[in-house]
Amino acid sequence: MSDVIDLSDLVKAVKFKFNDEEFEIPPIPDDKLKEIMAIANMITKSGENEEDKDNDLFIEHHNKFLSLSVQRKDDQNTYHKMEPDAFKSWPLKLKNKVMELVFEQVGTSTGDTIPVDSEKN
Repeated sequence: MSDVIDLSDLVKAVKFKFNDEEFEIPPIPDDKLKEIMAIANMITKSGENEEDKDNDLFIEHHNKFLSLSVQRKDDQNTYHKMEPDAFKSWPLKLKNKVMELVFEQVGTSTGDTIPVDSEKN
């Protein structure tokens, strides 16, 4: 009889704290993954330009990426989706660390973006 490998840890939420609030990155299904990776590609493209307009776009994409990936815990211990505006007060260093956690959650821990059309191959 062979051993059974338990892969349950691969589908657990990643939890973290910031400013005495608790957040989680839940397991991410394919439909949401496509949207998250599309935003990640836009972040990369907008970060390549140095015009002020593109900097605003870069920040906007970061906040959208996080809103698709992160949930906040309320007083009843329930996690809820966050809007992009909720991340405006987060420093970029924190946003980048949380984005790394998102990439780990989806299995691209190097932080490399997955091309949007890669599922076609």
